[in-house]
Amino acid sequence: MLQLYVELCLMDEQGFKVSVKYILSDFEVAARKSILLNLQGVKPNGCLFQFSQNIWRKVLQLGLSHLYNTDLSFQLHVKCLIALAFVPESDVLRAFDELKAVFPADGNEVLKHFSEWYMLGKVQKFCTRTTGFFRFPPLLPIAFWNLDELNMLFLPRTQNSVEAWHHILKSLLGHRATDLSMLMTVLSREQDRVDELRITMSCGAPPSPKKRRVVTRHAKFEHVLKSRSSYSDLDFLMAIARLLKM
Repeated sequence: MLQLYVELCLMDEQGFKVSVKYILSDFEVAARKSILLNLQGVKPNGCLFQFSQNIWRKVLQLGLSHLYNTDLSFQLHVKCLIALAFVPESDVLRAFDELKAVFPADGNEVLKHFSEWYMLGKVQKFCTRTTGFFRFPPLLPIAFWNLDELNMLFLPRTQNSVEAWHHILKSLLGHRATDLSMLMTVLSREQDRVDELRITMSCGAPPSPKKRRVVTRHAKFEHVLKSRSSYSDLDFLMAIARLLKM
């Protein structure tokens, strides 16, 4: 798959260069490193949904799911960790320090995990003439999961639409997923559908309406993001956290 991205970025079928600036991906360390190594000038970004799922899995692993589901304050503070993705990258460390100061004591292990994997990296003790500490860089640094730049450009924060298309494709193929001729037929029909939709929209037809709850939630996000300067770091995290789902 990565080789396909490389070829796409270098040249399309007409011989024109395809400009790719961002790649939204899962939280796979190897995938991020490969993008940085093979695609010069392309910024890998982590999917917000996958980010939240990673934090949720850690809550489950630590046996804190009951506390999360019954204690709304604890739940809100955990969501604030995900909300850090909406803070300008240069302000994340400061906002994280403010969040740590008020984080529930029951969530200390969650904080430790988040700090080691996504913020500061793991601390390794070493012994020399004077005992000291060395901190390894985080495997998934702030620049990868922070979405402020994508928000400023009104770009997608998740892969959900792509995942939905994959689900539809899988349902169309059914048990014949390995049948190449069937795959090509389905893809050809899908391309015809997309071409027809593109032509219809270019003639002035409006896009399919989104669900009201989706539109409302999106508007609330945009309002908080546009009002960023009126919030303190902690209040901004809380405002975003109240809109997040895990």
